[in-house]
Amino acid sequence: MSDEESSYDAFLDQVQERQDNITQTQASLAITEQPSLITNVTLKPHQITGISWLLSLYELENGGGGILGDDMGLGKTGQCISLFALLKERYKLDGPFLIVCPLSLIQNWMQEFERFCPSLTVSRYIGNKEERTTTQNNILTFIKQQPKDQWVTI
Repeated sequence: MSDEESSYDAFLDQVQERQDNITQTQASLAITEQPSLITNVTLKPHQITGISWLLSLYELENGGGGILGDDMGLGKTGQCISLFALLKERYKLDGPFLIVCPLSLIQNWMQEFERFCPSLTVSRYIGNKEERTTTQNNILTFIKQQPKDQWVTI
């Protein structure tokens, strides 16, 4: 076996070990029911699987992320909101978290947070430079005044 073949085999072994670690971590993080903070909706099995996947990305990538993409109407917004609820429940994370979306979707996100998880504090971060500065200062002031609370900024 040549050195090149040996190096390639070693690389494949490393890839397989990483995949095995990912699979084990994903299995240990899998959730079977929706977060208790989620109200007024019952998540479907594919949504619970999606939340588990998002959580595994968070764990495996030290807070990294991914793209949750599928057809319209399958509950991506609810899955994201459920992830924030799960991070609050399971990990007591303080946030803040940032959702970046088109202006045309901001109101929808606000409504969905109110509908699915009204216990999370949500703030819109839009407007001209002065309005955004005011909103930023208000968010920071509020966070400093609150006991460990979850903030989501859209």
